[in-house]
Amino acid sequence: MDAPGLLAVSQVCKAFRAFDSSSKLRLVESVARTQAVAASSDQSGRWRRRSWLTRLFIEDSGVGFSNFKWASSSPAAAGVPPQYKFMPPTAPGSYLNIKLEGMGPKLLVSDLSTADQPVLRWRVVVRGNTAVEFGVVPLSMVDDDKSLHKCHQEEKKFERLRGKLADAERPTGFCSSITVGSMLPFKTAIMKGSVVELLARRGRLEILVQNPPDGQELYWHNTRTVPKPYKGPREVRFEQDFSPNHDVKLALTSWAHGAFDRLVLSHNALGDAGITTLSEALQHNTSLRHLDISNTQPTEKSVISLAVTLADQNRSLTSLRLASPLLQQRPQQDTTTHLAHMLARNSSLQELQLSKAGLTDDALECLVQYGLLRGGAVQRLDLSANRFSSLAGQHIRLLLSAGSCSLRHLNLSSIRLQDEAALHIAACLPSCTDLEHLDLSSCSIGDKGLAALIAAAGKAGPQLRVLKLWGNGFGGSSSQALHLLRQQRGREGLVADVTTYVVDGAPCVAQQDAGC
Repeated sequence: MDAPGLLAVSQVCKAFRAFDSSSKLRLVESVARTQAVAASSDQSGRWRRRSWLTRLFIEDSGVGFSNFKWASSSPAAAGVPPQYKFMPPTAPGSYLNIKLEGMGPKLLVSDLSTADQPVLRWRVVVRGNTAVEFGVVPLSMVDDDKSLHKCHQEEKKFERLRGKLADAERPTGFCSSITVGSMLPFKTAIMKGSVVELLARRGRLEILVQNPPDGQELYWHNTRTVPKPYKGPREVRFEQDFSPNHDVKLALTSWAHGAFDRLVLSHNALGDAGITTLSEALQHNTSLRHLDISNTQPTEKSVISLAVTLADQNRSLTSLRLASPLLQQRPQQDTTTHLAHMLARNSSLQELQLSKAGLTDDALECLVQYGLLRGGAVQRLDLSANRFSSLAGQHIRLLLSAGSCSLRHLNLSSIRLQDEAALHIAACLPSCTDLEHLDLSSCSIGDKGLAALIAAAGKAGPQLRVLKLWGNGFGGSSSQALHLLRQQRGREGLVADVTTYVVDGAPCVAQQDAGC
């Protein structure tokens, strides 16, 4: 259910406005949090200090890119290629890689405006030329390439051609620090690998820039750009106000060799046709690193097609998010066999999300035995909300105990693992030298299993930084063990979604925001 649907249900259903006993949030907020985190796991850093319903609404507000002939008010000549190349168009407004093939500056705008939907969002990764600009442009200026680059001067041009613009109708935004001649009001460092997220509505533009930890910032030196290690802040966020009396589109301007990755295709109804087209394009694409096709309605046919491509041909993709595929129970083994083959052969894939896939214990055994144990490249694995039972513990233990396992982040939340599986995981946890993040929240684990897990976490060493256990059956032994562990490791040494406090000499537990 999307954010407007949740809001409508909460307005007519009193139960949705009541507080959920486990999360301490209103039920509508608890449901929104689950869906927002499933859509994008880095929620806490991106949209902090907002309600979970608002965050879900933001996740659902992504827009695509307009496909008209940019930069020219006259028709393109026959045989002239478009200025921007999209690879491949899997659905209207959804693209993987965007590259400027001609010279710049060239303007690229969103397919929708604030007249079509109230909030617009882009999230892109800068891959090519870092001389770029991002912002919004009024609808009256979207057909001019320099409207964002020379916003003040172009305003005068439009007044001369079309008459005086009403109510200070002009573009706004920011540019990278090496962009020359930009009239935009703000500059910040942009480098290859920078993630830029724009969120716009009438009268307000919000911008979030996340720079890579090993980024190389370019500087001008004697008319040439020179790279130097970036030492500025990893994250820059700011807001810009403009006139709320006119509609705008999201916009970016780039120069020759500009290239961008579109991070998210999730929640688009691509179906088998879209995912199959995507698989064919990935056979030749060498620039895409992150692909999110969660909740895009693929079935066994297209999932197998994608797995075959990643097993035999594509070696550039490092992150694949495939939450909520439409896998049936009977042919599921064929699908997991192909996924296991992909994991065994692909040495570049470091992140895999297969949450809410309906996977069973047999499917997990196949993925571990014939995929993860033979590949060893995956560092982040999300198998949450699948149909595993307590028998899954032995397969997880086998995976974590293997010397070839390089997992750093493991999410098994919302699975009925119970004490039996918890004891298997606890037995191998002290020997997991790479594991940094373990999520076992809402796994129906009792006091015995929790006590064993917490004791094992105390022996796991300082590399285990995040442990999530809320939503399980804490008792006296596990509460005491957690209290001692937090005293031993300290709040900075171990980040958890559960905290302890002492009442009448006995430790008790309560949920807290783990912030990760």
